[in-house]
Amino acid sequence: MSNNFFIGSTNTATSLPIVLQSFMGYAQRDRVDLKWITASELNNDYFTILRSTTGNDFEEVARIRGNGTTNQMNNYLFEDDGPAAGRNYYRLKQTDFDGKTTLSEVIIVSFSGENSSVNIFPNPVSISDKLSVEIKNLNPDLPVTIRIANMQGFDYR
Repeated sequence: MSNNFFIGSTNTATSLPIVLQSFMGYAQRDRVDLKWITASELNNDYFTILRSTTGNDFEEVARIRGNGTTNQMNNYLFEDDGPAAGRNYYRLKQTDFDGKTTLSEVIIVSFSGENSSVNIFPNPVSISDKLSVEIKNLNPDLPVTIRIANMQGFDYR
């Protein structure tokens, strides 16, 4: 089984805009690293990194400048600091200088959400204050219990 991916036309009369050797994603503690390698590029203006949490509706995360026309191997890296907890679907959209685009295959990166956080403010809070709870990047597939205790140790769930 090969890990090589190719973006371009199956028409042999048309030159491929890029030869994509690989496109991979790695979950880190607080981000997802996306790495891809091109074997060659022809009139490659830029890559758009697209992300989805459903695998259907993709949104633009970033644009990375291409290397125009080259027969040299090029390594690319993008650090996604905002992945969702759970499955993240990524694909590359390659855009030529003339505006033509091609899409890569979709890759899936499971992110544990270790950059999740719960912020409760103000702290301390008085009886007349409104208590706010801010929750970020929790895994939607796992149950969560939040316990808030007062100075006497009485807790609220």
